[in-house]
Amino acid sequence: MTDRNGMDRARQPGAPYRPQRAAPTVERNFGLQQHESA
Repeated sequence: MTDRNGMDRARQPGAPYRPQRAAPTVERNFGLQQHESA
């Protein structure tokens, strides 16, 4: 899950690759929401 989200995040423009565990809770939730939407 972490790798998947990381790749998705890196794919977005202007979004630096950050490990999920290091990302804040808000960013983590945002990433999960984006993945579900897509």
